Amino acid sequence: MPVGAARAGVRSLVADEFGLLVETVQVTDVEAREAKLWGELISLGSYDEADVAFEIDFADELLTTGDRLGSATFDSPALFSQTVDVEPDSDYQFRAVATAQHVGLSVSTFQPDEVSDTGATLRGNLDQYTYSSSFHFGDVLEFSTESTLSVETRLPDDVDADSATLNGELTAFYPDN
Repeated sequence: MPVGAARAGVRSLVADEFGLLVETVQVTDVEAREAKLWGELISLGSYDEADVAFEIDFADELLTTGDRLGSATFDSPALFSQTVDVEPDSDYQFRAVATAQHVGLSVSTFQPDEVSDTGATLRGNLDQYTYSSSFHFGDVLEFSTESTLSVETRLPDDVDADSATLNGELTAFYPDN
């Protein structure tokens, strides 16, 4: 796979039961030590807002739902991105994640008791309390980072039976910081 290229599997743009939908879009600006991840919150469904983030790990590791990077909250569909630190000459996998919560209350009120000029006793019932929490995961994409050193070889000069002048050009150098 070319350095910096993202590779996706089968795309699964299917919202959860409440309509929450996030997509892992792409990776850009891939270098030896950082990359920019892109996602899109496509639908909030029945939620008022959603938190979005990324999960990232080495390609040969199990991508878990533990550590999330770049958390932000949106109240409408939007593109989002996060620049992340990476190791040189490595393969990574990542995905966008959206989470949302909804609390619903249903209350009945009754005629007030003991009404006077200065107050009243109000009564009511909490008829129903609902709470829903939803997670939606975008597809997993993979990318590779650059090496810390890149050299392009050129044709040799002055070639004879027992010597040659070798030519090359240092095309990239990312020193350890």
